[in-house]
Amino acid sequence: MIKNVESLSLLDILPANILEDERVSAAAQALDKEIQEVTKATIEVLHISRIDELPEAVVDLLAWQWHVDFYDQNLSLEKRRALVKNSIRWHMKKGTKAAVEEMVQTVFEGGRVTEWFEYNGEPYHFKIDLLEAPGISQENIDTVVRLVKAVKNTRSWLDSVGFFRKITGPVYMGGAPMIHKSYSVGPAQIHDTTNAGGYYMGAIPHTHKSYRVEQVPASNQSIRGPVYTGAGLYIHKDYKIQGG
Repeated sequence: MIKNVESLSLLDILPANILEDERVSAAAQALDKEIQEVTKATIEVLHISRIDELPEAVVDLLAWQWHVDFYDQNLSLEKRRALVKNSIRWHMKKGTKAAVEEMVQTVFEGGRVTEWFEYNGEPYHFKIDLLEAPGISQENIDTVVRLVKAVKNTRSWLDSVGFFRKITGPVYMGGAPMIHKSYSVGPAQIHDTTNAGGYYMGAIPHTHKSYRVEQVPASNQSIRGPVYTGAGLYIHKDYKIQGG
């Protein structure tokens, strides 16, 4: 019973009457090894379907054969495989936004192309935001520029390249409770301005009396008679006037 093509033997497919000849049977057995080696080697002609299984040297040769627009041997083997695998499809839409965006995403594991009318830029200009870059360095920027030049159309111009770096770690937050109560003290409201109280008036009595003392001419300096003097009497009283 034939299990697979690689183990196929001529003895399994030749008619029984022919195999009765010892020379034919011996020749079939001698050819089996060579045929099986060739059968095993035929799988090497399959490239695209086996791109993830091909060795590094073959991947580099295919990149040269298929004219991959942007190919850097400093990239990881996984990314070089992806560039080779998609090169034929990218050639079919070379010069479009989709081709630039897909190649950027392949090399940098993320990215978005924004055209000029989406950010009020100059006509035929665009910019690239790299969402997940391995690091921000001048080498990264040079790589993007070389990549874009290899894929974009001639009339389009790259305005800027943006990088976003993700930072993971614990986030601590704190808060302080506060209780606040407000009191509003306004002016007293006067509902009635009618003055219904009494009016009180006060006065201060003043009694005054004057005495005039005249000097009596004296014929000499001797005082022989009594001397009389006078005084004024002053009486007052305070009253407090209460007003409404």
